[in-house]
Amino acid sequence: MLQATQLMAQMRQEMMDSLRAELQSEFQSRVDQLENQCELLQRECKMLKEKQMRDQAKIHRLQGEVNALKESACKAERKAKYLEMVKNNENWEYPYDMEEFGELLLSIGYDKEESRNMLHLISDLKDFTIKMRRGEYLTPYVDLGEFSYYNEEMIPYLKEFAHALIEYRHIIDYMEDEIFIFSLNCAGLPNEVLDASCERLEDA
Repeated sequence: MLQATQLMAQMRQEMMDSLRAELQSEFQSRVDQLENQCELLQRECKMLKEKQMRDQAKIHRLQGEVNALKESACKAERKAKYLEMVKNNENWEYPYDMEEFGELLLSIGYDKEESRNMLHLISDLKDFTIKMRRGEYLTPYVDLGEFSYYNEEMIPYLKEFAHALIEYRHIIDYMEDEIFIFSLNCAGLPNEVLDASCERLEDA
């Protein structure tokens, strides 16, 4: 009877040991499986991160190419407008005669010195008007002098200059890296002429 009891206890112990070993084996197998899956996921994650970095670099490069193309297109458009302006003014001629203007000043009562000063100013205005109409590049700073006198006979020359300045905006756009400044002391001009000139400059 005692031997039978011992035998049963031994058998139960062996079954418990066998079951424990089997469970440990299954547990270790599952742990190994999960570790392998984790390593695989880590590798995939790393690959995805590397791909994301490559994609971002590609997007950045492509965006740079797109911006360059846009800038090139803008430059081409500005150049086309400039060339169109030059072509449209190929047959343009300055419509006023300086000699007649000088004679007119003398005839309406200005002395020779006053006439010479005004004629010199209007001649400068004419020169800049012609250059702008032809699309010639002016120096970044242009000083047109001072209107210390004013008469209505100057209006056509001032209007012609204002129209040319509007045309000249195309070369200003084309020479985008340059800063173009011109100086014109308008202290002697009446308000209506100043207002009209300001409107022209704002349009330009």
